[in-house]
Amino acid sequence: MSLPFVLQFRHPWQSPHPLLIQHQATLADPLRAALLHAGSLTDYLEQLWQQPVVVRLEQQQVATALAVSDSDDPVWSGYPLLDSSAGLLSRAAWLHVAGRDRLFASSQLALAGLSQSLRDRIERGQQPLGTLFLEQAASVARERLELALVTAPQLAQRLDQPAEQLFWCRRSLFYAGTARARIVEIFLPGFQDDRHLHPVTQR
Repeated sequence: MSLPFVLQFRHPWQSPHPLLIQHQATLADPLRAALLHAGSLTDYLEQLWQQPVVVRLEQQQVATALAVSDSDDPVWSGYPLLDSSAGLLSRAAWLHVAGRDRLFASSQLALAGLSQSLRDRIERGQQPLGTLFLEQAASVARERLELALVTAPQLAQRLDQPAEQLFWCRRSLFYAGTARARIVEIFLPGFQDDRHLHPVTQR
């Protein structure tokens, strides 16, 4: 399952710090911290706004191992593959908090090694993956965190933004207990405009 809109990359995926230094004049602290956050981004958002994150599911499906291929997909090109022996659950969802959509997330979750109860809860699509993962493990971790600036005219149109609107996005490998996922997160306009934000601690 691909993203429901096309991302047009301004540059290849990059390690975070050089890109953030290049754009430091235009980045507010909450967005910079979110782009670097190594734990659950759901947890980060809930700490930031002191309100629960609500998931609005865009699409979700389970792909068999034979159906999984991303060699021509710039979102995942050159990135490690997951164990697809038991299939992959692909999900695209909006993360809504404090009255606005703050993030669009597209994830691929390896079903191998997951308990049936956790798989059932994930497939309902009602809770953020980060919340479910934190319930299963004391901590979560990310590897291969990379950032990019993109345009996405179809996404911009849905948000009533100009077609040339730039979006920050990041991709990472996400680990929590037996759960393994690849996640792309797109930060929506207005993420850093809210003045009613709270301190965040790393968990």
